[in-house]
Amino acid sequence: MSATIEQALFANYFARPVAGKPECAPVVKLDGRTYDVAEFYLEDIETLGRVSNHLACCLSLFLCNILYVIIAVSMV
Repeated sequence: MSATIEQALFANYFARPVAGKPECAPVVKLDGRTYDVAEFYLEDIETLGRVSNHLACCLSLFLCNILYVIIAVSMV
């Protein structure tokens, strides 16, 4: 499984009008190592024990960062 997204579709979704024409949201490319994605379902979290708290914190931080990027892009 991969954590990639279709960047053009994502950038077009957040397009803003500039001089009467839609301008795509900026795309930032980060080079580096890719990481495997593990799938977890809500039922699985109970069986993870202490990891579930760490997973919840990471997910929360990730979602906050995504929200921050969306707000920052929309204010440009």
